Amino acid sequence: MRKQLYDNFVQRVELDRQSGCWNWTGRRDEKGYGRISHNGGWVNAHRWAYEFFVAPISPGYHVDHLCHNTSCQNPLHLDAVTPAENRRRQTERNRQLRKMSKV
Repeated sequence: MRKQLYDNFVQRVELDRQSGCWNWTGRRDEKGYGRISHNGGWVNAHRWAYEFFVAPISPGYHVDHLCHNTSCQNPLHLDAVTPAENRRRQTERNRQLRKMSKV
């Protein structure tokens, strides 16, 4: 069963050798996040990947894309964090982007 889940997942990712991202090529939601069928429903692919390759996600936690690529499913680019930490990181990223755009 685990091999079948893995095979289903890897058929829908494409490796970006430059960034190391595992870009999702399958179904996406309206925000661009990958979706994968699991246990009779649809789940976010990055959350599925984190739980499959790393560990269960604590209730209420978000999975942050450290690479800032919402298409990425590479578990090394994902981090389970509290909603507050996820917002803090997003705010910091936006601040950095604004600084870079002024250069």
